Amino acid sequence: MSFVCSFACILFMLAPSSPIDVIVASNELIEEVQVLEYSDTVVVALITEPVFQRSVRKSIVESVKQSVRENYDIREVIVTFDADLYYRIARVNNHIASNNEYSKLAKEIADIINTAKYRVSNEYY
Repeated sequence: MSFVCSFACILFMLAPSSPIDVIVASNELIEEVQVLEYSDTVVVALITEPVFQRSVRKSIVESVKQSVRENYDIREVIVTFDADLYYRIARVNNHIASNNEYSKLAKEIADIINTAKYRVSNEYY
């Protein structure tokens, strides 16, 4: 079984207006949210009002992680303010909503998750 097939077989994506979106968007500083879920990992890409203090950005991240973990059985929650990842996730979610085809997106989804992990590990809130 190829990587793409095995990846697509166990892939689970949230719809663009998922319950996680609603939970996360309840924060008044968050303007827009895109959510990508694979297995027990969730990438939450945020567009916020301008936030200049590191402590505020960190509190948003912790608040989002805590809210998601309280309501869902998710092992890893990756929260990013990266606009590139936000638009890539939006494009994937729109494609899935219109076509319901996961297999063609397997490489893109894997790349989004790996990029998010890498960028968040190097992000200075």
